[in-house]
Amino acid sequence: MDRVDMAKCLLLKELKCNMETLEERIVIQKKFYLLQEMGFDYGYSYNWYVHGPYSSRLTTYIYSFFVNIDVAELTSVKLTQEAARVCDIINNLGKKVSLGKNDRSVYELLASVLFWYKNALSDENDKDSICYKVHKLKPQFSADDCKRGYDMLNELNLVEAG
Repeated sequence: MDRVDMAKCLLLKELKCNMETLEERIVIQKKFYLLQEMGFDYGYSYNWYVHGPYSSRLTTYIYSFFVNIDVAELTSVKLTQEAARVCDIINNLGKKVSLGKNDRSVYELLASVLFWYKNALSDENDKDSICYKVHKLKPQFSADDCKRGYDMLNELNLVEAG
């Protein structure tokens, strides 16, 4: 395992990722998507899927490396302060964006809003258009939920105020 793989494993550990249930695997995808968008780009491309942005390469990586990692192998690598700070922000988003739902829903909403913001046509990437699209694709999220998610992403400087 090279240093990049060790760093990714450390990031996944720091993001409190677990692979035991579908819910947890969905959260991994969303947290890592947010991590990449916050400046830690490991080159995973994401496509739209049932639960929002999804990277098949990330899933393959996780099953190939992360689930089989010997924690002792990670002792030679440390996260930077910035990486630890960003992971902490991501881990606490569930507390900041209260939807009255589980963590998976929070991360699914935030990643979905950000995905459509990044992938919308330029005349369709304002707050109302993005929230309309996400609500249409994911009716479990109200328009107000989407707007709260958009506002949180704006606080993180990931979307422009709209």
